[in-house]
Amino acid sequence: MINGGLKVLNTPLAQVQAQLAKAQFKDEIWEKLMDIKTYQYVAEEVKRLQDLVAKRKAERDTLKATSVIQLWKNNLGEL
Repeated sequence: MINGGLKVLNTPLAQVQAQLAKAQFKDEIWEKLMDIKTYQYVAEEVKRLQDLVAKRKAERDTLKATSVIQLWKNNLGEL
C-alpha cells in the first residue's frame, strides 16, 4: 500500500488476494495484512456500506412522510 504495490481501495477481495500471492506474501500472513483497516475499502465492503446508506435514507424518508399522529399510532400498535 505504501509504495503503491498493492491496490486495495474499491478492489474485489479476490483481486486483493491475487495481488498478495503475486507479491509472494505467505498465506499465513494474509489474515494479518487484511485485518489492517484496509479491508473496509474492498469493493464488497464499500457496496455493503452504500446499500446500508440507501436503506437508512429510505427509512428516513418514510419517517419524514409519516405524520406524528400516525407514528404515535404505529408505536402503540407495537406495544
